[in-house]
Amino acid sequence: MTAVQSEAKPAAPVDVRFTLAGEPLAIRYDGHVWAVAADPVRWFEREPWWETQPRVPVGAAVVDVAVWRVQVRINSASPLRTMEIRRRPTTEQWILASIDDAASPRKLISSRIPNHSCANSSASSYPDY
Repeated sequence: MTAVQSEAKPAAPVDVRFTLAGEPLAIRYDGHVWAVAADPVRWFEREPWWETQPRVPVGAAVVDVAVWRVQVRINSASPLRTMEIRRRPTTEQWILASIDDAASPRKLISSRIPNHSCANSSASSYPDY
């Protein structure tokens, strides 16, 4: 099996449609609407805000950032792809952090390992690596 490198441009903006339960339903990226085809997985990561801005506005929620890993496809005949999206701190904008073939092996990157001390601490909410 050959690993496919991520095609997403760093911090590519995406539009996300959510279910009433608050889970991603579809993602608009690169001129296509990608339907979520499997149960999405959510966790929270610490945002290194000091790397992107000298100060944080008072009351801004920039410490914990929501991240979703979703398996998506354009239509029922297309192959599954795995997208990782994250909410940009201080805004409602979602960005595409990565997109890979669903079957490709994932590299373990320490910054991508979920923080197990987050508010959503149920074991089933963490992605499988």
